[in-house]
Amino acid sequence: MTAHRWFNAGKLPVPARTIGELIIVGDVDRTPAAGESVAYARVSSADQKPDLDRQVAREREPGTATAGQTGSADPQGTAA
Repeated sequence: MTAHRWFNAGKLPVPARTIGELIIVGDVDRTPAAGESVAYARVSSADQKPDLDRQVAREREPGTATAGQTGSADPQGTAA
């Protein structure tokens, strides 16, 4: 919930906007490139990080929507 509090207070350290309940961070005004896709992965606690790593790896496997894409996001949501 910290991200929501920071967003509502205008204190996020990166550009951000909302889509429904999600907070989208990074270059929010950039138009997606043709064929670009986004994968969303999450876990409910820090001790489940290995599960998060598996989710991300699965999305990068051939045959998935995000396979072959090279972009990623760090835990703060800034493009890496």
